Amino acid sequence: MTPRRGLIGLFIFLFLIAGVALATFTIDEQRDLSSRASTLRPTLPQTAIDEISLLPNESVWDGSKLGLLNVKFDHSLWLSPENTDTVFIHRQEHISVRLGLSNELTQARLSSVLGRDFIQKRQLGAVKTSVQGWRVVGFIFDFYGEEKQILFWQGPANTSALVVSPLNSSIFDVENLLRGLVVPTNVKGATTLDDSAKLAALIRPSVVMIATSYCAGIKIGSLPGTNISDKSYPFCLAASGSGFFVNSDGYIATNGHVVKIADNSAVIAAVTTGQVDNLLIDFTQDYLKQSGVEIGREMVVQRVEETKSKKESLLQLAGAFIKLKESDLLKIENARGQYYVQAGTTPLAISQTGVNIGQDILEATLVDYDYQELDPVKGFSSSDVALIKVEGKNFPALPLGDLNMVVVGSSIQVFGFPGVVSGNKSLLLDVSAVAEPTVTRGIVSAIKKAKGDQRNLLQTDATVNHGNSGGPGVDSQGKVIGIATYGLIPEEGSGNYNFLRDVADLKALMEKNNVANVTGDTYKYWKQGLESFWLSYFQYAESDLQKVKEIYPIHPTVDKYLGEIKGQVGTPEDITPLIPRTQRRLYMSISGIAMALSLLFTIILLVVDKVAPKRPPVFPTTPPAPSTV
Repeated sequence: MTPRRGLIGLFIFLFLIAGVALATFTIDEQRDLSSRASTLRPTLPQTAIDEISLLPNESVWDGSKLGLLNVKFDHSLWLSPENTDTVFIHRQEHISVRLGLSNELTQARLSSVLGRDFIQKRQLGAVKTSVQGWRVVGFIFDFYGEEKQILFWQGPANTSALVVSPLNSSIFDVENLLRGLVVPTNVKGATTLDDSAKLAALIRPSVVMIATSYCAGIKIGSLPGTNISDKSYPFCLAASGSGFFVNSDGYIATNGHVVKIADNSAVIAAVTTGQVDNLLIDFTQDYLKQSGVEIGREMVVQRVEETKSKKESLLQLAGAFIKLKESDLLKIENARGQYYVQAGTTPLAISQTGVNIGQDILEATLVDYDYQELDPVKGFSSSDVALIKVEGKNFPALPLGDLNMVVVGSSIQVFGFPGVVSGNKSLLLDVSAVAEPTVTRGIVSAIKKAKGDQRNLLQTDATVNHGNSGGPGVDSQGKVIGIATYGLIPEEGSGNYNFLRDVADLKALMEKNNVANVTGDTYKYWKQGLESFWLSYFQYAESDLQKVKEIYPIHPTVDKYLGEIKGQVGTPEDITPLIPRTQRRLYMSISGIAMALSLLFTIILLVVDKVAPKRPPVFPTTPPAPSTV
């Protein structure tokens, strides 16, 4: 056999081998594609399901347990009642609304509710209101030398409200609150877990709870002849919200109002949470003394305790201190904040003795924020976004999207920690948090412009409550398109309308501080591992999730998935492909090229063999025999 024919045989053999390999890889690829296209997926482990709780619609205060109707309200304007209380407190004005008094209001009943700090002066009579079915009767009371407006609202279904406010205050916000009285209905904005479990599982490890510990002092200016003159009254508060990693080096995005407590809010919280009782005692003693009433300090303390039991009185006292601040007679001094992040499964707890810092409870530093309190007239002057940072690496950062690419009507999911340290008790101490976030689902209802700065706001029917502030709103691809910030109830009292800040505001703050959106290896392996798990590729899933555990030990859910996978690897339920997808496609390309080259060279050799001229055979000649003489 000639060498040329040997080469032809070799190339034919290589062609056959490459063909078999290509066929094997193609079958594996088809099975893979079929698995990815299939709508049948293994269910999530029960432990993973349990860790994601559905968020009740906390835009609705549930009054049913107290024999009252539910109330839809605007979280940006009102603090809702706590426990068995029925008093709503306005966030911006010194207005309180107590629900649930009987429709028959007697003088004795009114005095019992308000306490002796309120002294009736005269009756206003009927007050006009645009809320259908309601009648309003007004009174003027004296409170520490200042006239207060007391309005008693009588409504349908034996409902009523007692409203205490400064004299001549607008009743517009109160009317909107009372329009929100509704019969209890099913939660709107919540979703079944099955519809969002995969996306929730992917996003959950990147969402954190943020707690802010804020300490400062209320300094009173020079007021000769008073106990409060030139004194400082220290206080400490705690607030919380949500956030999410935007860079694998530990950068976390949140709302500005989560990390920055405004001065007026701090004063009101310090007064209403008992942090500055000595200030109340000194103030009350000064007022009584100037009124000609000399009583001992013990009696003053008793009177202050009585005042504290009446929310209406306490709120108006806070309002008096706000007026001192506006007159530059009261200042906030030595303000300092400390920030803590709950990144794992250990519940974060803030108390008078400190914070339970540990492996997954991390201290953070404030990088930057863009936040100013909302001006009721001018509107917004800031984006209400902030960045904080924890030390470490390999944090699971989320990819940022683009609101300009969002279509109205598309789905959105909002993640966060509502009503844990914050919510109705956003500025209280001695509280602890559960470790699991919540998720709600809705649609992008509209993209609107904010009053004032005209920046984009994303409107959605997905629930956004006070503790959700700073949490991510993600699209169906898992990209962040907004930051949960505001809740709003329309005037007619129906619907569930909430707003997220445009992710572009966050990007601008990140660019200002040279922070890039780097998702990192933890997010990459976590995403790959989950995708393999849902495809029943348990060998691949185990490999990726083990990498997650190695590089990010405080990951809150990876152990649960690894535990589920452990009993599945190598079983008939494990349909892991023979070769990983990226390698398989490379091998398919190599096999195809090998087949093509083998075929090409075989053809060339055959052609050459056929057309090459054949030389005649050469026979050996016998040399002539030697001649003899």
